[in-house]
Amino acid sequence: MQHSYHDISHWTSINLMPFHLNNDGSADGVKEWMVTGVEVGRAYRGQGHASRLLSTVVAEADAEGVTLHLMVAPDGTGLDAEALVAFYSSKGFAHDSDKNMPDTMTRHPQSERSVVHA
Repeated sequence: MQHSYHDISHWTSINLMPFHLNNDGSADGVKEWMVTGVEVGRAYRGQGHASRLLSTVVAEADAEGVTLHLMVAPDGTGLDAEALVAFYSSKGFAHDSDKNMPDTMTRHPQSERSVVHA
């Protein structure tokens, strides 16, 4: 996995970080990553750029057997919580059963047949 994915022409980026590092300080082979940010420039919102870029991220995660986590945290300038949950659900994320972190969603690696691409 990469730490960030970009669509520069549409001011879109997705940032990730590993849940832990290896003893040597690298993230090579780490199988759990946290999506720490999905950002789209205001002029480009609602055009599917984040959806396409997130499809790239989840395809790579599936290929590498990586589980992805994220927190639904609207920033007040984009989608509200309900719309974010629907967006992430369409990419295979589901709410965690951990009652202490109700805004957390997780996506386990999936086969190509079960992934919804937009």
